[in-house]
Amino acid sequence: MQVCYNKYSAATHGFEAMFNPRHSLFWMAVTLAVVGGVCAVLYPSLEAAFFANWGFNSLILGVLLLGVVINFQQVVALKIE
Repeated sequence: MQVCYNKYSAATHGFEAMFNPRHSLFWMAVTLAVVGGVCAVLYPSLEAAFFANWGFNSLILGVLLLGVVINFQQVVALKIE
C-alpha cells in the first residue's frame, strides 16, 4: 500500500498517527470535568433557566448526553490498523 503525503497530511507537519486513544479519552474527560465544574458554579442561575421550559431543556440534555456517550464509544473503538 502506497501512502501519499501532501502539504495537508499530518506526517508532513510532524504529527503522529493516533496509535493510542487513551490520550484523547483523557482530554475528553478533562473537558467534561471542566464543563461540569462551570455548570456546578453556575447552578442557581442554570436551575432557574432550566425549569422555565423543563420539557424542551430535558430533551436537549438527553441528546447531549447521548452524543457524549456515542463520541466516547467511537474513540474507544479506534484500534491500530
